[in-house]
Amino acid sequence: MAVLHLIFCSPGQEWDAIVERIAPGDSVLLLADGVLGVRREAERLLARGVRLNVLEADLRARGFGSDHPMIRVIDFDGFVDLTVAHRRILSWK
Repeated sequence: MAVLHLIFCSPGQEWDAIVERIAPGDSVLLLADGVLGVRREAERLLARGVRLNVLEADLRARGFGSDHPMIRVIDFDGFVDLTVAHRRILSWK
């Protein structure tokens, strides 16, 4: 069963441990400082076969955008949809 991983922390050493626990087919949502990983970690996450999502409000608040075709930028309604679609959710702070 696919897991939704909510990543709140900015990229650093803990990201290696987080990425190791993400399985192919899982979904990832980068939010808060986690959106900083969209530049440094997106390719590594996508290479693991995950569905990568980024919260638009947090992305814009940090002055970033994303036009990567494999990264889905979502709003708060999309966030709710992700949580409803996944029975298991892990938060990484």
